Amino acid sequence: MNNNYSLKITAKNADLLKQILLFKAETSIEQLTQFALRSPEFCDQMLNILFPKRRPPTITPPVIQQCVRQLGVERARLLFVTSMIIGIFRDISCPQFDKEAFWQDSIRRGCIAQFLAETLSYENPYEAFVASFLSELGTLLLASRIPHLSSILSNLRTRVSKIRLANKKVLAGKTHAEEIATTGLSALLPPRILQSITDHHNPFPQKNRQAKLTCILHVADAIGDIAQSYPKKTALEEAQEALLILLEIKTPPMDLEHIFMAAETSASLLSQDLGIESNITLDFSSLLDIKKLVEMFDDQQYEFHSLNHKDFENKKIFLSSLDHVQSGDIAPYSILVLNLDHFRQINIGYGFPTGDNLLQLLQDKILRCMRSSDHILHHGKDEFIFLLPRTSTTGGRIVGERLRALIKSVYLTIGMQRIGCTASIGGITIQKPTKEDWDSLWIQINSQLQEAQSKGRNRVSWKIPSK
Repeated sequence: MNNNYSLKITAKNADLLKQILLFKAETSIEQLTQFALRSPEFCDQMLNILFPKRRPPTITPPVIQQCVRQLGVERARLLFVTSMIIGIFRDISCPQFDKEAFWQDSIRRGCIAQFLAETLSYENPYEAFVASFLSELGTLLLASRIPHLSSILSNLRTRVSKIRLANKKVLAGKTHAEEIATTGLSALLPPRILQSITDHHNPFPQKNRQAKLTCILHVADAIGDIAQSYPKKTALEEAQEALLILLEIKTPPMDLEHIFMAAETSASLLSQDLGIESNITLDFSSLLDIKKLVEMFDDQQYEFHSLNHKDFENKKIFLSSLDHVQSGDIAPYSILVLNLDHFRQINIGYGFPTGDNLLQLLQDKILRCMRSSDHILHHGKDEFIFLLPRTSTTGGRIVGERLRALIKSVYLTIGMQRIGCTASIGGITIQKPTKEDWDSLWIQINSQLQEAQSKGRNRVSWKIPSK
């Protein structure tokens, strides 16, 4: 190791860290138990989490295995790798550099990358977490190597990526990515992770695994900036540019709000496990910024990759269809919104591939039961909007009930489990030709959806708007 950094890492810990970084997606409880038994500090950490008041009288391998089982593979391995890396840098000298805030931000970016990777069906989401968690580590190394700049480097964390990058190059002669590539620590990093850290500010969208990982880091970096950087407008613009890069490798629609909320929740839990006094709670101001990003991302966010026999419409085409219906002699017409009840829990409980498979099955069933004259918008991950020309209140409610019953009847079979969901539906009928704008209509439709949800879900709520 470079002595300038005063990194205290034993040969044993270096070997452990190198192996931990190579964990595969299918890491088992038994493998994690073996690693835990080689790290007394990690065992102690697990015991503190699971037995805060009174520990078991004897600490044996079966007890440690049970601890790993209770934590779960994903939580345990994230705790293992982050605690070891943070431990390596615990005694590093960085005057006026806020290390705790730095680690919190690194955890957040890692969690964003992990959830992005799951959404994109990346081979190993854990690998994406590790790479993104380490992506800014060079900043800490720069602050240690050049102590009189540590305060400035710490403050730069509140600026967007492009500004951070340019300023570090001027101030220190290197970017944080270049810094980590020239230290002894880089020898411990798997080549794919090291390359993604080095290249993530200049991603090249391709379908191979290395390019995907680099793009995921780039997007996680940009979305992470929304939570902590200013000016917000610049952060949103950079995030939009980053998301457009992902579209070039043909990603599915992404629920950015869910990714952000899930990442915040995961980051908060991991910070608590690590004993970091975390201020990572659900940042509602950043969530509003994410919603703005979704609006900016509009057509790309709502575009649905076509099924073989018919496409869902994107938002621009859907609104054009609505304008055509409102301009012609096609009244009455109905609009309804269908929301899949608690669909996010399926993603969380069974994994995103399972959720995506169920969603694909539902989309196929929905398309097969609609008329060719109907217009359908896939609105985010778990919502659909239907425009039904020449459809009265009675006809609209019948369609709503038919869709509700259809969703309830569809399920995936995995082993002995049947995985499915229900739907809440809100709708309105326009009796005469009118030129109401979409925002006004959406408020009315969404109000009916909320009523259906508040009454217990798995139901249809309908209203004839005032003429």
